[in-house]
Amino acid sequence: MVIWKKNRFRQHQLHCTASLKQIIMSWSWKITLVYIGFATMILTLVFKSTQENYEMVTTDYYKKEQLHQEKIEGAKRVQSEKLSIIITVVSEGVQLIFPKNIASIRKNIEVYCPTDQNKDKGIQTTENSLMIPLASAKYKLKISWINQGIYYYQEKEIWVT
Repeated sequence: MVIWKKNRFRQHQLHCTASLKQIIMSWSWKITLVYIGFATMILTLVFKSTQENYEMVTTDYYKKEQLHQEKIEGAKRVQSEKLSIIITVVSEGVQLIFPKNIASIRKNIEVYCPTDQNKDKGIQTTENSLMIPLASAKYKLKISWINQGIYYYQEKEIWVT
């Protein structure tokens, strides 16, 4: 009688392992695992995207976009009249040297950092040479001035290391 119980237990054990292998290899389990993995990936991406900080370039974006054609014409004037500003990146920041014929005119300088809004600067000057201290990052310099009612514009991207 003891032998019969051992054999019966072994048969039950073999049946359980066979059905366990059958469950793991079943296509319905594979589809379920793929679906759970996909849902987990999507939820992870949604969570990460909600943690991202999206800063606006400017609060009055549409107003500035309407002035875009004026900037294009001002940039063409700078090239045609050879009034380019000499922009030199130095270890402390950036140095601007203006042409002598626009030395006494008020110039607007916008320093825009795409990675950090706190590094943005707006400067107005009438000086011929200007040193702007900048931290290490990528910047876009937007320089504009009006001379005898004519708008001029120059833009340049720089890297300060």
